[in-house]
Amino acid sequence: MDSLFLQSNSKVVCGDGDGALQIFNWGEWGNISDSYPGHPASVDCMVPLSEDILCTGCMDGKLRYVILTCVRCSCDLEFRG
Repeated sequence: MDSLFLQSNSKVVCGDGDGALQIFNWGEWGNISDSYPGHPASVDCMVPLSEDILCTGCMDGKLRYVILTCVRCSCDLEFRG
């Protein structure tokens, strides 16, 4: 599991063992403000690409980018070489 700050440090995004991203408002730790399911397994790492776009690494070995302002938007990233 991993976590990071977004949106000028007013939001915290946490990956969980069930494959969802849980979003909290800073200081409101008892309330999940939003949840983004979609990963088939544990979210193990995250890197912010912008204030509302993340790149996530999942236990299934795939990288995904997630657009937090779009309801349930995520896409697998493919590398060709």
